[in-house]
Amino acid sequence: MNDFLLAFSWLAPLLAAPLSLHRRGAWLVPLAALPALLTAVTVPLGTHTEVSWLLLGAHFGLDASTRVFLLFTALLWLLAGLQAVLTMRGDPHWVRFQVFFLLTMAGNLWLIVGQDMVNFFLGFALMGLAAYGMVIHRGDTFSLRAGRVYLAMTLAAEVILFAALLFIFRHTETLLPQPAQLVGLSHWAIGLLVVGLGIKAALILLHTWLPLAYSAAPVPASAVLSGAMSKAVLIGWMRFLPQLHSASWPRGRKRIQPISAALLVAPLKIATAEIGAAEYANGSQVCKGNRAALIPSPTTSRPIAQWLNPTSCVGCGNSVSV
Repeated sequence: MNDFLLAFSWLAPLLAAPLSLHRRGAWLVPLAALPALLTAVTVPLGTHTEVSWLLLGAHFGLDASTRVFLLFTALLWLLAGLQAVLTMRGDPHWVRFQVFFLLTMAGNLWLIVGQDMVNFFLGFALMGLAAYGMVIHRGDTFSLRAGRVYLAMTLAAEVILFAALLFIFRHTETLLPQPAQLVGLSHWAIGLLVVGLGIKAALILLHTWLPLAYSAAPVPASAVLSGAMSKAVLIGWMRFLPQLHSASWPRGRKRIQPISAALLVAPLKIATAEIGAAEYANGSQVCKGNRAALIPSPTTSRPIAQWLNPTSCVGCGNSVSV
């Protein structure tokens, strides 16, 4: 059952995309996030499954960091989907929007539960490309321009990320690298990984797509662009950068879960801000102006990390800062 939930958490929105074309399929938009939410809450930590016949051998799993990501990401997609159904069903482009919304959700959840490099990259690519359909939703001149900039940056990010994963594979000789194997990773691999994922995270100098895309996309799309997709890159850095992996930290600071919790409460807060701003004509501007302000402090997120993994914060003290 646990193995089924791990796979179905991202397959549900993927399968719901064509089904949503039915005239009564609109409610699949928020409901498609429920399997991922159920997986985050019920599947035991340490669950891992391998599907040897899929791709080059697919690995899906749930550890403490993955649970944090999956829990808040699924909750954000659920809230954004609910807002979309309640406010956008009368939109002339609603059918197109809901399909791209569900495909983006599938890619976002796929890269979280997929433990190997192939599944991470495919989820990342599906998430980025499908989101283009949400950015150009209105179809006006500004939206199409924002879509062109977003698509160019997304394609650049995927090419750079692919190159980084090739470097990692060459170094580790496996698609499922372990912490010890990442030690000594080349500067090229680290640099490419930081830049490739940094474009999606909208790091400084790599954020040119961000204000355009957030302004052009509808409010529910802006919420997931900033709260779910931009934060999903953190799991890539945590998995494939030796400096951020828990096993590479000095004794007494060897757990990364408090940091991930501190950063990942942000999607919930961003979703709340976006949905609350929906009554305003330009509500999607809330995201781009206040993303940093919406990231919670370690004081509020540390209890969440302790609840998700009681041993993760032992000895952390107050040394974690965001």
